[in-house]
Amino acid sequence: MIFCNFSHLRGYIIDVKSPTIHTSHLVSALAEEAERISAAWDFVAVATNTLRAVVNLFACSDVVFCAFDLRTFRPIVYQQSKTSRKPRTAPKLERSRNLVASLDAGAEVVTIADESKGEFYVIYESSYAAESPELRIPFFVQPHILCLISLGKKDSGTDYELIEIEALRILVCLVSRCCTGMQNALRKVEMIDAANAQLAANASLPKTYQRTNAYTQFLGESAPMKRIRKIIEQIAPTDASVLITGESGTGKELAARAIHLTSIRQQKPLVIVNCAAIPDTLVESELFGHEKGAFTGALSSKKGKFEFADGSTLFLDEIGDLSPTVQAKLLRVLQDGSFQRVGGNAALQSDVRLIAATNKNLAEAIQNGEFREDLFYRINVVLIEMPPLRDRREDISPLIHYYLDYYNRIYQKSLSEICPKLIEWMMSY
Repeated sequence: MIFCNFSHLRGYIIDVKSPTIHTSHLVSALAEEAERISAAWDFVAVATNTLRAVVNLFACSDVVFCAFDLRTFRPIVYQQSKTSRKPRTAPKLERSRNLVASLDAGAEVVTIADESKGEFYVIYESSYAAESPELRIPFFVQPHILCLISLGKKDSGTDYELIEIEALRILVCLVSRCCTGMQNALRKVEMIDAANAQLAANASLPKTYQRTNAYTQFLGESAPMKRIRKIIEQIAPTDASVLITGESGTGKELAARAIHLTSIRQQKPLVIVNCAAIPDTLVESELFGHEKGAFTGALSSKKGKFEFADGSTLFLDEIGDLSPTVQAKLLRVLQDGSFQRVGGNAALQSDVRLIAATNKNLAEAIQNGEFREDLFYRINVVLIEMPPLRDRREDISPLIHYYLDYYNRIYQKSLSEICPKLIEWMMSY
């Protein structure tokens, strides 16, 4: 018997004779089978084509392809070659910490899962009257799928040669890549379909439902959060400018998104500018755009954020960091909707709803001559003050459970509970 574990690049080969197979013939046949496998559109088709490839390449009648979901330990694909003379049922997969005991219990294949923790995936194949498979090849497809290809003796009765083992290795690598790429593509298609379905569903639902849908990450049932939601529901249908204040991390951008997604401008994307992250020399170009040759490095004309946000909402985060020069130009845009690109003479128009945010005290900035008073009154038509978490401690528990569910999905975990003492500690922090 030959056991090969290609998933960890380890192989144990015995009784392999010198190659007698013509290399060019095997390579040519392998290329043909690889094309068929690559053309498969789902996991089952890959398994079917792989079985056919193994039978054709190595003249072996008894071939089995099995794939396990490591999250449930259940087989998701089990196929046996049509030419097989020994029908059998799907093998059983378990996790083990005692390798010797597992082998004594009849484990046929042992695949290392985590050497540092001493955990192994062990496979118990169903018993049947005939002899054990000649080759067993376990390999992983992404972290949570373990596949196993089992080959019986060759029809000729001869041993598998070294060149055939190498061909199997290439075939297994191809199958693994093919299945991984297929899963990634399927996941993207599912995400796109889900997004399109949600958009279509939203378009046919009442506005009240669309509003609640905009708060999916705007969590909290405390009195301050309920008050903020009520303000947003009242101002969202209007074009009034909004100033959102609060400490860093209080959710100012989430509030801006909720306003935009419940407004009449929701069909266009929200345009976001972090004023604190842009150097003073580039802020004006970033907001209003520039013409070719306006300054060194301006090799072509560029649209600014106001042009991109035409008909939509522009969110200026950390507006308190804008220079006095840019503040003056911003005031003019808010007054009549007109502006000019840097280095240009043409007057441009943009229909933009402005939402601004800051963690600074703008009243003090006005007193210190750092912020224009007329601009402050222009952007402060509606004021939303985002409270820090310490002022709405009852929202801590819902936030904890939201992120528990969020990271469960990302890291494919199933944690369901948080220690009550930990929640109490966080609420008293």
